[in-house]
Amino acid sequence: MDLLEVALPIFTDKNNRLKEFRIPVSRILDLPVGMYVKFVHCRKDDEPYNVYIHPFSNFIDEDSNHLLHNQYYKTLKDALKAVDSILQNPLWSPFHSSFMLEEKNIKSPHIAFYEKYKNNDKIKLPVGECCVCNDVVQSETSCGHRLCLRCHIKIEEEADKKKTQEEYNINCPMCRQEYTLTLH
Repeated sequence: MDLLEVALPIFTDKNNRLKEFRIPVSRILDLPVGMYVKFVHCRKDDEPYNVYIHPFSNFIDEDSNHLLHNQYYKTLKDALKAVDSILQNPLWSPFHSSFMLEEKNIKSPHIAFYEKYKNNDKIKLPVGECCVCNDVVQSETSCGHRLCLRCHIKIEEEADKKKTQEEYNINCPMCRQEYTLTLH
């Protein structure tokens, strides 16, 4: 049975007002995620099917509302083809903190710009290297250090293993302050 056979009844059921299908995956490339296909009634254009992936993390800044993938498609079949592409061959962009459908989109021109000007102390760049793995990223901790989402998730999961019944916090690998992560 393919995804279209499973999802079609959800989107054609007149009693189902939500018109959303949760793809049954909990992790992609070791990132805890929720993956959905949703029919958006109010879209004025011809792309009403939205595929989106959100991260599961307690320590990502709630105001960022960052999605790991968020794209619209003309047909349910096209949307599910994108889902299949992501699941079959997940392409991760540390810079964008998102999954891409094409390899050419992974290398941002911002990375080349960063490489050229990173040692120029006369300018401040809105990107930097993850303090753990050195990938060029936009994401930043609340204490001002660069940290990619994958390294953040590893830190969070290690803290989760050590936690007690009490509430726990995670600490920045650079300055050891408690932090939340802001994704751009």
